[in-house]
Amino acid sequence: MSAYIVSDAHINYLLTFMSANDSRYSGVYLDSIANKLRAANYASVNCRYNEEDAAPETGFSFYPGAREADPLVVLKACACFDYQACEVPDYEKSEAAEIIQRIRMAAIHRLPGYDDAKGWSIEE
Repeated sequence: MSAYIVSDAHINYLLTFMSANDSRYSGVYLDSIANKLRAANYASVNCRYNEEDAAPETGFSFYPGAREADPLVVLKACACFDYQACEVPDYEKSEAAEIIQRIRMAAIHRLPGYDDAKGWSIEE
């Protein structure tokens, strides 16, 4: 398995979707979340390749994307981030994994037809 550092644009895309779909997230708070995701990504790559590269000293500044994020693309971007950040022990229990899971669930709920689909509880 290989791992790499995702682009700032990748993180911004995910957080643009998050900010557009959950009013609890504001610009300053998104800078903090972006830095947490970036740090998790660096930690994973360092773990994978036995390196000690630190995330850039300059803080990550969230900038909202110019376009609305597509829920399907968001889901793939979440999967990509998980793949790049999962090399550390207990990633699944990390704050970064929790953030990505919240974004993933918001994207699932915005898929066309999700609200109209039957099947919340499957009976015989």
